[in-house]
Amino acid sequence: MNDHCEPFYQMHSFSEKDAYNDIKMEICSDPPTGIRRKVRAIVPNIDDLESEIIRNNIKSEAKSNGLGSLRGYYTFVHRPLCKKSLDDILVMCFKYHRAFIKLIKYSHIYLDWWWKPDGPGARRLAATTLVGRRPPVLST
Repeated sequence: MNDHCEPFYQMHSFSEKDAYNDIKMEICSDPPTGIRRKVRAIVPNIDDLESEIIRNNIKSEAKSNGLGSLRGYYTFVHRPLCKKSLDDILVMCFKYHRAFIKLIKYSHIYLDWWWKPDGPGARRLAATTLVGRRPPVLST
């Protein structure tokens, strides 16, 4: 009688939660460099966006092929999933960075309009301070 039992790493399926924690730890544990650091300064909720990208990639992989067993996940799925998630995060960061550069390119036009003598910024400043107001006329 053969009482052969498969090892646990071949029998148990890998959960999406474990895959998320594993990929998040691998991708986001390193300090952000380059464009990710610049975007982190611009976008305050970048961690939520990164988490959403990782979750979407894991869900799409789980729907199409499944994550497999523990051994199968780390052998066949983990590396491509990490690479795809990191690529998507970098593309998202690049889009934010390019949009920020385009906004900065035209910011001088906006500032000129905002602070022109009868612009909204000048009116707001004149309403709250003495800057921009005409001196009172003293009658003698």
